[in-house]
Order: sequence, then C-alpha cells, then structure tokens
Amino acid sequence: MPVILGLGSLIYFTLTSEPDLLYGFIFSIFGLIGMAVIRWRYPLQLNLYIFHCVVFLLGSGFCLAWLQTHRQEPFYRLPTHAATMKGKIRRIEILSSGKTRVLVHRVHFLSYPESEQKEWHRYIQITLFRTDHSQINVGDWIEVKAMLKHPFPPVRMASYDLQFHDWFKNIGAYGYAIAPINVIRKSDKTSIQLIREKIACRIRILLPGETGAIAQILLTGIDANLSQENRHVFAVAGLAHLLAIAGLHLGTVMLIVGGTVRWLLLRSEYIALHWPVKMIALSIGWIAGCIYLLLTGFHLPAIRSLIMASLIVFALSMDRRSLSMHNLMLAALMILIFSPSSIMNVSFQMSMAAVMAIIAGYGWGYDRFLKKSKNTCGLKKFFFYILEAAWISFLAGLAVCPIVMAHFHELNLYFILANLIAVPVTMFLIMPTGLLSLVTIGTGIDYYFLHLMAYGINLVINTARIVNDFPYAVIWVKDMPGWGLTCYFIGLCIICLCVTRLKSIGILLITIGIISCLWGKNPDLVTSADGQMIAIRRTGFIWVICQHGCNKYTIEGWKQYLGVSKVRIQFSHNHDRNILCKDFYCKLLDEHVLIILKKPENFFSQAEICHAMRLEISLLWEQRLCPDISFVDKEKNWVYGSHSIWLNSNKIKNDLSLRGNRPWVMEPIQRGIPNLPEALSE
Repeated sequence: MPVILGLGSLIYFTLTSEPDLLYGFIFSIFGLIGMAVIRWRYPLQLNLYIFHCVVFLLGSGFCLAWLQTHRQEPFYRLPTHAATMKGKIRRIEILSSGKTRVLVHRVHFLSYPESEQKEWHRYIQITLFRTDHSQINVGDWIEVKAMLKHPFPPVRMASYDLQFHDWFKNIGAYGYAIAPINVIRKSDKTSIQLIREKIACRIRILLPGETGAIAQILLTGIDANLSQENRHVFAVAGLAHLLAIAGLHLGTVMLIVGGTVRWLLLRSEYIALHWPVKMIALSIGWIAGCIYLLLTGFHLPAIRSLIMASLIVFALSMDRRSLSMHNLMLAALMILIFSPSSIMNVSFQMSMAAVMAIIAGYGWGYDRFLKKSKNTCGLKKFFFYILEAAWISFLAGLAVCPIVMAHFHELNLYFILANLIAVPVTMFLIMPTGLLSLVTIGTGIDYYFLHLMAYGINLVINTARIVNDFPYAVIWVKDMPGWGLTCYFIGLCIICLCVTRLKSIGILLITIGIISCLWGKNPDLVTSADGQMIAIRRTGFIWVICQHGCNKYTIEGWKQYLGVSKVRIQFSHNHDRNILCKDFYCKLLDEHVLIILKKPENFFSQAEICHAMRLEISLLWEQRLCPDISFVDKEKNWVYGSHSIWLNSNKIKNDLSLRGNRPWVMEPIQRGIPNLPEALSE
C-alpha cells in the first residue's frame, strides 16, 4: 500500500505542468467502485481486485499530493530594498562562522509601502551581524532591518530544489540584517524549542569546536554549526547516518532506559513476583524515547523510527513478533498520508531503503550463518557479534549506495569498516554518557559526562578521517536520471516485499537503475540561474568565469556534479592555450564558444570575433554579437533558470524545462504574489 501510494504522489510531483485534482479523483473513485463490485459479486477474482486496489492507491496518492501542495501559502512578494520588519523568533541557530541565524514567523513589515501587507504566514530566516550579540530567546518579538531574497533556484539542472522543499517547510524568504536587532518584547513562556536552545548553549560552553557541534546534534538535533568539511568526511566514511537522529539513536535510548528500569525493578523480589516488570520497563523506555525525540526536533527519520518503535513495544507487550516488514510499511503509510512530499526527501528515501533491506536481509543471513551464534561462547561469540554488525552495515550501506550515487554523485567503498567501529562506540559510550549529561544538565556533573561523550565523538571523528584517507574511499559517478532512481526503488521493494518469483524482476530493475548513470553524459558547460557565472568542464578541473564575484555554494555544486576537485577562476591575465581572453570577451578555441564579459567601449570587428564560433554566451542582458549561432544570455538564465550545454551535439537544456510550471517554481525574475488585504466594499 505505501509503495503504490508513494508512486501516485511521485507521479504528481514529477509532472512539468500543474494537473487538475479531477484526474486523481477519477482514478480513486474508479478503483474504489471496482473493489466494491468485485468484492460483492466476484470474490474469487483476486487479481482483478488487486488491480483496482492499485488504481485506487495511485489516485489517492495523487490527490493527497495535490491537496498538500495547494494548502500551502504562496511565495509572497518581497521588498526590493532594505525593509524594517517585526516578528516572533521561532528558532535560533549558531553557524560555524560564528554568526547567529534566526527563524522568524508572524512577520509584519513596518516600512512603507510593505507596511500595507498582511501578516506573513510563511517564515523568514535572517542571518544577524557577527558582532550582534543581543540577548535573544525563542519566543521573543524582535524588530530588524534586513535585505530579503526568495529561496534560490537549483544551482544546476536536477540538483537540490530549495524552492520545492521550502514550499512545504513554509519558508518564504532568506535575508541578512543590515543593523543590530531590537528586542521589542521578551518571552515569558517556556517552550520545548527554548529548552533545546539552552541545552545547546550549555553544550557549546563546555565543549567548544567540532566535538561540541556533534554532541549538540545528538542531544538537541540542532546542527547548524558543524563544518561542511566534517560533514563530507562523515559522508565519505558512510557515517552520515550518525548525524541524523533516527532508529539507531532512538533504539539506543529506549534500550538504555528500559534495560536500566528492568534491572532496578528486578532487584526487589516482591516487585519481580507481583508487578508487570516487562510492561513497566517497556513503557518507561518508550516514554524516554518520545522525550528524546521531542528534544531533538522530530525529524523525518525520527518520526519513522518512533512509529516503528511504538509498534515494537506494543508487540513485545502482547508477546507477538516485534520486528517485521509490516511495522515499516505502516510507518511509511502514515508518513505519506500526512506528508506526501516526503517521497522527494533524501532522508526519507535513505531511511526507508536501509531499514527495509535490514529487515528483509537479516532473516536470510540469520538462517544461514548467524543462528550458530546461539550455541557459542567466548571468542566465537564475539566473532559472531562482529559478523552480525558487519552484515547489518553491509545491508544498510548497500541499499543506500544507489541513493547516494543519485543525489551526491559519490560511491563510498569502506562504509562497513567505519561502521564496525563507530556504531558500537555510539551505542555503548556516546549515547549513554550523553543521556547522563542531559539528566544532570546544569548541576556541574554534566561537565564530566560531556567530556566522556567527547572522547567517544573524537574516536568516531578520527575513524572517519582515517577511512576518508584510504585510497579510492570515494568514487565519483555520473548523474543518475530520475527514472533510474525510480527503477532502483521499485526493484528494491519487489526484492524485499515479494515472496514470489517476481524477485528476478526486482534484480533486473535494480540493475537497470544502477547502470542508468552510465548512459548519460555530463554537460561541457553550465551557467548559473542569475546568469553571472559560467563553468567550463576540463580534465580534472573546471574553468569558472564570474561577473560580480563567485558564489562558493554554486561552485561546490558544480564540482560535485561534474566530478572535479579543482577550480580555476578566469581573470584577464590568465593564459591558457584553449582560452583566449580580450578586453570584453573570451573565446574557447577548441569548443568554438564565444563568451561576452562586458559591453564593448571601442570599435571592434564583428566578423572577426564571430568567425568559427558555434555558440555565444553573454553575461549581459540582451547583448548579442553573432546572430547566426546558438545564443544564451543573462535574460534567458533569469527566465528559464540555469542552463546545461553539450557542445558536441549542440544541445542546450534549461532548468525550467525540467521543473516545469508548478506552484513552487519561481523564475529568478519573478517577485511573488502580493500579500495585500482585500479591498473595502463600497
């Protein structure tokens, strides 16, 4: 059911034009009526019944995705100048650069003409001055003067779509303050977010640096001040899941608390004989898990883990089988019903794939080589423990690898080795001492527990760095198309969920999905969505030409996409046999590409400049020199988004053709919907 429901939602989100709800409604009604008729008149026609059930679920997933999309607020029109606004702080983050970032809601503009707008129903994220050390807390009302921008379009085609995710996260703008903030009214209420911020502040004081940043992630879920370098090191080592609150962390918390409660209760003979010790321990462990997820922010993998953990606790209390595929499928079904857009979330995809592979593959491995561990002891028992941990890491890593390839263009080879060290350290040292520090927070004893936790975190960091230095620790792969990733997921679901001969079809689909990244060819030239940056792919590096400064985030995205590690910025004094730069233009001699850098001031020979050129790219607005060749200028980038160009085939694609005309898609030139009150009636 969740697989077909998610497929219906996926169909809606991948269309290039906004469909009508009627299509999904017709499918749902047709499937529902067919199911009822077959159930009533032809109860033995099971295949026909399943067909109508599939049609009903596809239509339902389509309708749920449409409803979630259209109940969101539109992207409002932003002021084109520095505007003064007031709002209520919802979240505070400390960045790795030392700056403070706040998420503000219930925003109302104070400066004219924006003061005529209604109160915003979308959040605004504002980065404060580095020297602005105002005493602010969650719930405070502030006044700030800031420059605002809409969520940026993708840095390239098929990359991370910030506009799509912010549409469903209810974020309407990003900005930076140009003056210190003014606290209008202090909050007199205590909220969970305020508690999280205070715990994070305490951790930062006792554990400064990267170690404290990871401790802050594990205990509060606030992860803004971890450097990108360490994030990449964890990703290459296959340890990125340790930085995302999910089943490992929740299960460890519930196991520690529940096991401790059970051990303490069994110290009393009367309690052991007369009280339901098992039920009490399970209930208290489950409550501790809920409190932990409340502190860490209820991220999407954590919600999936909590639903599964709740079902496992209920099953154990009823002496039923605890871990089964039904638990995972029910968790996925609940998430997709309430948030169909989760199907496009990378963390949701990785979490579901990993857990599904573990549940399906663990039983197979247990029957063949893990069952023997029951009758062993000593070193043999330890050997089987290592074998079991390696098998689980292998299953989860193997299931997640194609997703990492599709989204991050990387293949990690040593994830099993890193997890064999990092996961036990996390379970038996980092999480127990972290929980003890939470229990004793503010008493002074938490200092010792946090430093024990830091010892374990440093061990994990060093493990990740050692694995990261191994040869071929990460292998770059080409861009995997969306249909290839869909094939992989369908094949994985068939292998893990089916008990028939369809598993051979699943293997075939997985193979097609993985090798789909070999069919395409990366572009030779890409442009940014604002038309101010151009990248030319070379062997081992990219040439980057910028008009008004280079954006580091865009360059990093291009490096990852094109599989290069080095960047060369083009200046007027650069010399290269393949690039000829003059006063107002550059020529790529081998590719026959002309790049217009600025408006010419002196007389020039147009025929000489355009000779042998096959493509013209202009960093100016409607500035064309060669009328008989293909042409991309700043206006086209602003209207159609970033461009990808294949020079050999003379093929040009733009981001808008892939994303289409959808509610969350904003062209760079658009300003948004006016947020004005209705006119007064006469």
